[in-house]
Amino acid sequence: MFSRYGVLDVEGGGDSDAELPPSLAFIMSSFIQWNMRGLQANQEELSLLLSQYDPTAVCIQETLLHTNKTASFKKYSYYGIPVVDNNGSMHGGLGILVKNTTPHQQLHINTGLQAVALRATCHKTITICSMYLPPSTACNITELEDLILQLPPVLLLGDFNAHSQQWGSNKRSS
Repeated sequence: MFSRYGVLDVEGGGDSDAELPPSLAFIMSSFIQWNMRGLQANQEELSLLLSQYDPTAVCIQETLLHTNKTASFKKYSYYGIPVVDNNGSMHGGLGILVKNTTPHQQLHINTGLQAVALRATCHKTITICSMYLPPSTACNITELEDLILQLPPVLLLGDFNAHSQQWGSNKRSS
């Protein structure tokens, strides 16, 4: 299912992975990616998504959460980085919500990009990374490659602000 947020779900969500043999647990995991443009403004909708899809993890971008703020959702742990001040204009902030029942640990990554990552075990251990590339910043491909080299195998979810006429955009990314 895809809507205004990306839902990656192989066979329907729910709590189905609790009933599956371990060899199928990973492929039955679901992951959501959402550029929410304000976590506080969309907290109720996110709670409904968590309840309806019961995802293993949710990667969120543009949380707009400041340093002294965090997120709290029943049955989930939150790992995030705060909003960035760019000459008085606040943008970004991102995070990952991961089910408390999913074995996981946050990774410390060496990058100047807005990214947060964790290792999670959904039968197999994978890295989940939430990333935000602001539209006002040119993408440094070397920095992106360096990040990916720190994370294999990785499920990289985010808002990359990658504009192309190939998928109907009037703009082009640099």
